[in-house]
Amino acid sequence: MNWDNKEEVLKAVIEDGLELENASDKLKDDKEIVLAALSEDGFALEYASENLKADKEIVLATVSQDGETLKNASDKLKGDKDVVLAAVAQAGYVLKYASDKLKDDKGIVLAAVTQHWQALEHASENLKSDKEVVLAAIIQHGALYSETYKYNKNKVQVDYLVTTAKKNYSVVMNYIPDELKNDPDIIDASKKSFELPFGTE
Repeated sequence: MNWDNKEEVLKAVIEDGLELENASDKLKDDKEIVLAALSEDGFALEYASENLKADKEIVLATVSQDGETLKNASDKLKGDKDVVLAAVAQAGYVLKYASDKLKDDKGIVLAAVTQHWQALEHASENLKSDKEVVLAAIIQHGALYSETYKYNKNKVQVDYLVTTAKKNYSVVMNYIPDELKNDPDIIDASKKSFELPFGTE
């Protein structure tokens, strides 16, 4: 196998995108090769040239399919609102890879916690104190567990869900400031999201 031969490498990455790791530096900077690799496996972005990790078109297409690939984007694109929004819409918890500036962007953080409540952990301290953001995270958690509960009716599975829900309630409460913990709307949403779907008290 000649890893500097475009035709051979193209064939290899179409079959297994992660073969991009073995390509020559020249071909890791070839947009056609990298796009082919990413079409097969988004995590191939890790092996692309620094130049292509900073290519918005490439990274946007990749994070839209698998938000986790945001971790391999350039620092510049981790601070790009379009790229990060596409990533968190697909996998909210990848907010952890975003720039500090975007972790303090309410639109980005709302999109992230609406997709997955645990994104709240990575929000700025300012937005962890934002009632709308906290409510969105709590509501998403409840929806996630309620949906899971529908398909898990045996006692062992339900007990596990209840235990996990209670544990996650403690986690969420650790993320938010004391003044929100006593807010009537937060308390009400918490009861609905963390207790009622499971019949717990």
